[in-house]
Amino acid sequence: MKGSKTRQVFNSLNLLEKVVLPEETVWENGRSLQVIPEQSYEYNKAGHKIAEIISLPNGKKQRIDFDVDGLGRVIKETSLNTFRFSLFYSCFLSIPLYFVLPFIAQPLEIALS
Repeated sequence: MKGSKTRQVFNSLNLLEKVVLPEETVWENGRSLQVIPEQSYEYNKAGHKIAEIISLPNGKKQRIDFDVDGLGRVIKETSLNTFRFSLFYSCFLSIPLYFVLPFIAQPLEIALS
């Protein structure tokens, strides 16, 4: 689109709080709707991202929560009605190990040690 802009909002610590994307047209139930997609982020006191909220075309919001370890690495993602990603870091590997679990109706919690 000509003239489309993405707007980013940062907090006082220069952490990204919100991304507002250009308006777009979506089709729902045979109707054309104009929506402005948006993503917002929440951080803990240490400045690590602990949540991401995504606006959906139907007006609802999807929230993804992140648990982080003492080094700020994501060790678990939890989101209702979507895939869950859990990972842990091994002292023998320099890359995270991922576990992907399919959709279930309730949030899934996995504790890895």
